[in-house]
Amino acid sequence: MSQMKTNSAPTIRADQLLYHAVFQHSALPLAALDKDLKIIQANASFCDYLGLPSSYDLTEMPLQRLPFVQDENFQYLLDQLVQNRLDKFEYETSLESPYTEEARWLKISLCAQWADGELQGALMILSDQTLFQKKINLFKSRLKAMRQENEKLKQAVEDAEGLQQFSQLAAHDLKGPIRILGNFSQLLLRRYEKVLDDEGRDYLQFIHDSATHLNLVLTDMIHYADVASKPLHFDVFDFEQLMRQVKTKMAPLLEQHGAVLEFENPPRLIHGSRKYLRLLFQHLIENAVKFAKPGVRPHIRITYHRTPESHVFAVQDNGIGIATAYQDKIFELFKRLDPASNRPGSGVGLAICKKIVERHGGKMWVESEEGKGSTFYFTLQRL
Repeated sequence: MSQMKTNSAPTIRADQLLYHAVFQHSALPLAALDKDLKIIQANASFCDYLGLPSSYDLTEMPLQRLPFVQDENFQYLLDQLVQNRLDKFEYETSLESPYTEEARWLKISLCAQWADGELQGALMILSDQTLFQKKINLFKSRLKAMRQENEKLKQAVEDAEGLQQFSQLAAHDLKGPIRILGNFSQLLLRRYEKVLDDEGRDYLQFIHDSATHLNLVLTDMIHYADVASKPLHFDVFDFEQLMRQVKTKMAPLLEQHGAVLEFENPPRLIHGSRKYLRLLFQHLIENAVKFAKPGVRPHIRITYHRTPESHVFAVQDNGIGIATAYQDKIFELFKRLDPASNRPGSGVGLAICKKIVERHGGKMWVESEEGKGSTFYFTLQRL
């Protein structure tokens, strides 16, 4: 028996030394507590985590005086551990770093030791959750952004469906009556011109002009709705042939105003929607003629170059130009440069142009100076 005692004493001391070495040199912040939950020992990592010197004496400090446990939630869990003789509880909180202004996220694990229903002591382990919490916050932020983008996409789909419904409504239910109104007002004006006085003729002419303008607005809105919501058919085609079609379509307008149209260095082939690229150039040419300087022959010059990623076009005119304040607004729906003027137009043409360009993976902008003309630039994505 005495031999066993002789052999066990060094073993106990060795175990204590090993425990002490592991405790003191552990990278984990550790603190040992007595039965009254006062600190009896804390390692260097624990002191360092609190911003205290490693030699700082925390002995006899009540647990509740530690800065990260001074709240009701922690005290409640501590009471539950004592009253219900729990072996362990974990608690997460934030703690201001003693070294930086950034708050740290901390998990506190308290492991209790019981004997005969009495608390003998406990071990407190601190683990820094800041990096993990940052990843959680980043994930939440990205999830929130994804949900917002999903809502935008959902709204875009709903808007596209609404535009398609509008396009069908305008094409079938609105354009017909407006066309009839315009035709009959013109017919009345011709048949009863001699019967009506000047005021009556003016009224009928006003009705006819208004119906014509409304028909133009509806036509452009249908184009806008179609290009914004319907699938576009893309293929590779002869671009010079497309421009010949544009010139033929625009010939009456160009001749009426004595306008000159030039195209320099056109590409041979291009990938895109023939229908809507033709409409794009028609709108830009019409816009250049419409905003010509009074008494000055319109001169429209279309140039082209390409980059590794894009086709780049420029449509330059010698018109009245655009004030800087209006250069972003003109691409919005129903934004007209001079609403009070008598120039024809729906206020939708440039919005259609921009939408066509965007559906081709490009962007559109204008450079202009009042009195010196404008240059509309746009890019189309290359294959």
